[in-house]
Amino acid sequence: MPTTHQVPRMSALLEAAAAEISVVLPDLGECRAHDGAIDHAEVGRRATRTPAVYVAALETGTMRVSAAARQVIAPVRLAAYVVTRSTAALDRGTAARNIVDRLLALIPRACWGLTGIGRAENVRAVNRYSSAGDKAGVAIWSIEWDQELSYALPDPDSPAALPSELYVTFDERQSLPNVDEAGAYGRVA
Repeated sequence: MPTTHQVPRMSALLEAAAAEISVVLPDLGECRAHDGAIDHAEVGRRATRTPAVYVAALETGTMRVSAAARQVIAPVRLAAYVVTRSTAALDRGTAARNIVDRLLALIPRACWGLTGIGRAENVRAVNRYSSAGDKAGVAIWSIEWDQELSYALPDPDSPAALPSELYVTFDERQSLPNVDEAGAYGRVA
């Protein structure tokens, strides 16, 4: 009988990482999942409550299938972006490095309370200093790492192994019969 695995989706991984970081660093002004990389222009577009940490999935590596374990393994590159401003008590650079130190101690051993996830590997910190950030009065660092997610393969004998419906959309290079004039998805089966 095949074993079942809790399937951590990328969103669940990001939210779990942000929640655990919030516990370790309770004085953060903001800590949450983010849709992508943070740079000085991004900080300028948003009202950031500093100090802040934003956790993002940046890319996946080449996936591999483990037929014996009935899983697809997806290596994911993740990043925690640290954003700080100077306060009366602490300058922005020192504040950022203090947070980076805590995250470098946390991330290598973290599985974020999820099953079906590997240990963090290739953990590294990158100082994102730029003259634009200096002018804006912020320090940004990223802590980047790779972590594997496993997705259970469906039982090939189960009706759930194949989708029950298939949708297509318009592609100007092809003539597709199941697409309306607006290019909306059309149900094929």
